[in-house]
Amino acid sequence: MFDYKGQTEEELLKLCDEKYTNKGNAKWLYWPSEVYSFGRHYRKYGFYPSSLPLHVYSEHGVNDSKIYPHELENNAEAIFVFCEEKCSEYKKISKKPCYVTVPPMILYRRRKNITQNKDAKGTIAFPSHSTPEVDAVFDVKKYIEELKSLPQDMQPVCVCLHMHDINKGQHKIFLENNIPVYTAGNAFDVRYGQRFYDILKNFKYSCSNHVGSYVYYSTEMGIPFSLFGQGCEYYNKTDKNLPVGKFDSKDNITVKKSYEIFKGINKEIKPEQKEFIKKFTSPKGAVSRLKMSLILWRSCFKKGNIIKDIICNIKNKKKASMFKKIKKALKLKRELKQLKISFNTAKKLLKAGYGPIKTILFDKEINVDCAFWYIHGLKELFIENTYKFNTDKQSPRIIDCGSNVGLSIIYFKRLFPNANITGFEPDKNLFNILKQNLNTFGYSDVELINKAVYTKNGTIKFLASGNVGGRICDEENKNTTELDTTRLQDFLNEEIDFLKIDIEGAEYDVIMDCRKQLKNVKNLFIEYHSLEKNEQKLDEILKAVKEAGFKYYIKEAWQNQTLPFVNKRENLFDLQLNIFCYRI
Repeated sequence: MFDYKGQTEEELLKLCDEKYTNKGNAKWLYWPSEVYSFGRHYRKYGFYPSSLPLHVYSEHGVNDSKIYPHELENNAEAIFVFCEEKCSEYKKISKKPCYVTVPPMILYRRRKNITQNKDAKGTIAFPSHSTPEVDAVFDVKKYIEELKSLPQDMQPVCVCLHMHDINKGQHKIFLENNIPVYTAGNAFDVRYGQRFYDILKNFKYSCSNHVGSYVYYSTEMGIPFSLFGQGCEYYNKTDKNLPVGKFDSKDNITVKKSYEIFKGINKEIKPEQKEFIKKFTSPKGAVSRLKMSLILWRSCFKKGNIIKDIICNIKNKKKASMFKKIKKALKLKRELKQLKISFNTAKKLLKAGYGPIKTILFDKEINVDCAFWYIHGLKELFIENTYKFNTDKQSPRIIDCGSNVGLSIIYFKRLFPNANITGFEPDKNLFNILKQNLNTFGYSDVELINKAVYTKNGTIKFLASGNVGGRICDEENKNTTELDTTRLQDFLNEEIDFLKIDIEGAEYDVIMDCRKQLKNVKNLFIEYHSLEKNEQKLDEILKAVKEAGFKYYIKEAWQNQTLPFVNKRENLFDLQLNIFCYRI
């Protein structure tokens, strides 16, 4: 859910960092054809492989009908421009084939049918951006005050910054003045278009103190744009395509016209604005998909070396595959180091399979009933932090239903050393291992109860599995035993900071029995198990937690069915989900 709180500084920097940038599989020949994910969308539109280089040039922004030196001084086979007027002018001064196309970002939006969210609100501002060669100078503090002064129905205001401004630290002043900041990230990332529209679609309005491509992307999508706020001066230091020093960014008729049409606060798209953007967003003479395909393939055969490109692509794929393997190995190494597990210990665990084993965790020897499920538990708890929650208390109250051999309690105790924990484990064999493991870790203050949590105090049939799958069982089975039960409801008459319920199918009965007491629980984790032979009651559980004031988030706990429409119904469970219930 989009929260209008912006991205953290860490997220902003990471999104713009070249180290985390995905440039795709193909070799880049001309940056304007690839930047802002253009190359990805040209290839999709033109039925052209993602792995082959583009031998065509391109405009890199919308709004400007001016022809720049770099658009003439290149050895590409052809060039794409975004309006008929520029194409006509280009053909007068160059013999290079020139074609008109819809801007690639708009091709992407239309192909994906991305539209403004129905509950869109507020305004996304695109402050005039700089480049490494050009400085954009304006009073940022005054601009922030102007943004804050926008009418109430245009609030909240967030800004979307270009990567160059993030890298120059421009985001800091916005964050310091409580303006949420977003970015679509590195302009050389093939995911740029997706990220851009993932931000834009959540806003009712857009604005800037300068006219740029976002004017067209916003208006074309049906989002009113306002040219509003501090004017900007541009100073060119080293860009060969622009005059040195201070220069006029409105030095052609098209740009001047766009400033006139969008000036002021606009809460709806005016007919003249819609008509004006058409020559860029739906230009006359724009090439079809088949024509685009023909141009791309023809330029590839004429200008490139198709055999060499294919061989290069195969090599790149091998490198990418090797890189993935190395990355996976490094990730495993980091995870093992985090858990203080040696490779030899890891190998022994894998070799043990579903059998029991003594092993080392955080420099302590513990007993494990099933190596396979132990490894799964380590990943789920200590790597993915499934049970992590926040509290200001030094001794949060935690109830752990289904403690197994103690991994969950070890996790909670490492998170909150003084936590007040009660753990329930009905299986006698696992309960003995649980006690032994917690003694090894020195957790003598944990209350352990060798009973199954249920809807009553008494006894019930229990089918032990020898590992995580032990469960209450109502069918006839020679392997069932009678176990003591305790009513969970009786433990929920005080404030509970975290309640974990992982009881292999009995969660529905237990939740329904203690639904009135759930108001005392701050954080609730339920692993939902749908028995193949029984009616699914997920909807009733969700209704109960909703009535208790929780919001919920659901993830698949285990993939029980890869192809639900055709799978044979042979599993004990046909669905297992992790349900995270939290309060706002």
